[in-house]
Amino acid sequence: MAQSTGNTRLQQAKRNKKDEFYTQLSDIEKELYHYREHFKGKVVFCNCDDPYESNFFKYFAMNFNFLKLKKLIATCYSASPVMGKEFPLFDRLNGKQAFKIEITEVKDETGNGATGLADVEVLLKNNKNVLTILEGNGDFRSKECVELLKQVDIVVTNPPFSLFREYVAQLVEYGKEFIIIANKNAITYKEIFKLIKEDRLWLGYRNINQDMWLILPDEEEKYEKIIDGKKMKHIMACWFTNIETTKRHEELILYKKYTPDEYPKYDNYDAINVDKVAEIPMDYDGVMGVPITFLDKYNPDQFEILGLDDHRLEYPQWRGRGPDLNGKAIYRRIIIQKRKKMKIELHEIPVREICDRYKDSEEEGVFAYGGKLNVRPKYQREFVYDDKKRNAVIETVNKNFPLNVMYWAKNEDSTFEIIDGQQRTLSLCQYVDNAFSVDNMSFASLTETAQKRILDYNLMIYICEGNDEEKLEWFRTINIAGEKLTDQELRNATYTGAWLTDAKRHFSKSNCPAYGLASKYMNGSPIRQDYLETALKWIGNGNIEEYMDAHKTAPNAIELWLYFQSVIAWVQAVFPVYRKEMKGLDWGILFNQYGKADYDSKALESRIKELMEDEDVTNKKGIYEYLLSGEERKLNLRAFTDKMKREAYERQNGVCTKCGQHFEFEQMEGDHIVPWSKGGKTTAENCQMLCRKDNGIKSDK
Repeated sequence: MAQSTGNTRLQQAKRNKKDEFYTQLSDIEKELYHYREHFKGKVVFCNCDDPYESNFFKYFAMNFNFLKLKKLIATCYSASPVMGKEFPLFDRLNGKQAFKIEITEVKDETGNGATGLADVEVLLKNNKNVLTILEGNGDFRSKECVELLKQVDIVVTNPPFSLFREYVAQLVEYGKEFIIIANKNAITYKEIFKLIKEDRLWLGYRNINQDMWLILPDEEEKYEKIIDGKKMKHIMACWFTNIETTKRHEELILYKKYTPDEYPKYDNYDAINVDKVAEIPMDYDGVMGVPITFLDKYNPDQFEILGLDDHRLEYPQWRGRGPDLNGKAIYRRIIIQKRKKMKIELHEIPVREICDRYKDSEEEGVFAYGGKLNVRPKYQREFVYDDKKRNAVIETVNKNFPLNVMYWAKNEDSTFEIIDGQQRTLSLCQYVDNAFSVDNMSFASLTETAQKRILDYNLMIYICEGNDEEKLEWFRTINIAGEKLTDQELRNATYTGAWLTDAKRHFSKSNCPAYGLASKYMNGSPIRQDYLETALKWIGNGNIEEYMDAHKTAPNAIELWLYFQSVIAWVQAVFPVYRKEMKGLDWGILFNQYGKADYDSKALESRIKELMEDEDVTNKKGIYEYLLSGEERKLNLRAFTDKMKREAYERQNGVCTKCGQHFEFEQMEGDHIVPWSKGGKTTAENCQMLCRKDNGIKSDK
């Protein structure tokens, strides 16, 4: 969206009185009470209408030290009707200009023995470094406000209701935590509900049935009552957040039993209707439609959200309408289902039954137990037992010693797949199939008695029934006998299909094409999915799951393989001389950022030699990214020692060479007189002491 268009919309929303609602301090205090520990050491951003007039800013300013904040940032929107009314800062502004306030410390400026809002007021009046004029109007979508957003950890504010979709989309895009207020109707916005369904956004602590009394501007003529001299209006508003809460994991106690008469099915969808959240039947496992207020009690461990009633793209059965009951449309419904609990039973199964009809086919997979057991399911790794471990399994069985318990999952078609115990099962099946020998004895060369002893050995196997998500989660938890699975091995459980099979052909086999092409540039092992994970990280710019989800239905992984080849070809062309420091760098990420530029490989090689020999460069691996980006911090340049800094401090008599003011030694930082980039070295003679503020300004240039 063009900025001018965005500003027009925002101005129109203001004129229409849609967004002029301001939150009471008491409501902020009640909600944020539950997140106190989460703010410790964090940078908080309140991009609200006027930092001082905003109760969000007041709350964090008054509690800055109590919450142990690292920094508080607030911005002002220049078109706000409340800007500068109670605490005018116009002696430092030229009319209604947008500005930002950054606070990193709240001292007892008033000398009353405590820190609070009065101290912030003095700070704002007397320290010009805290307040900075913005170039634009303070719109949250402006470039400078986006740059501020990138710096923060948590956003807490009451954004314009009419722009809530855009506001949340921006927070999600930049991966920020947030606690914000919006109209309850926002729950039904397609973009917002998608985040709720994906468990990326949920309601805060305030009960959804309790609406809010929000503050109106003084000039507003239509209001419902006055509280403490403020005009108030009753608004259907609630809190939204993506910060984990204890509330959303509290189990909803169910007490009613299902009857067809009390819980009729919809006319146009196979689901029962539930009129009250408290009356969700305890003994019904099918699909249900519940009121929107269900979200206040939603526990993702207890329920699964399937959709919203009129989102046709997800539920075409609704035909663009809400649910019908006895020929009449009813109010909005969220479609849910209880999460099924895992059923687990212990079985003793002899080796002879396990090995029955054992088959290992690259095209069809690995099967056993009469063809009913999928030995290598979608979330299992390639076989990685070494000979010693494999032989130990056979020796354990041959001596009738106990072997660790295994876990299978039972599918709806009465087949099974191994959750844990794949490598022990493969060892047994392969030995009985005469694929290897132990102590120079194959299974076929054993006596009949010895063979029978192995085949009659009972394996202890837990068989569980549940959905795919539960199986995978259980696998994460009880992955006891084999080596710990990598994150990518677990991701492979969700994004299965022809695309993943083809991707693993290129990246996940011993001596796979990716290994032959780029092993000297890569860390890890192909069979542990390290190569595949790295390639996906590169092509997805760090968003591995998003890329896999978008391509899981593709017929092949040609795009990924061609991209990977392009990255390696680019590396070899730009940096033709290989050094060990090149191994394990994020070459794909660098390729995405700098791959279209032209480089003089000979000039780069000459500079690489210089930097490799420079004793001030302590991170030699960072040389390559430095040459592409120009960011000196990648080199981790050698810092001045305390002795060097003390020598410079005494030489300067404690006076900052930039501002001319005296500081204590601890308040100053060492800086190169001649910058390193211009040939300056990290020596006592090239050291000057600057105050933290001036050194920070210098570093930002």
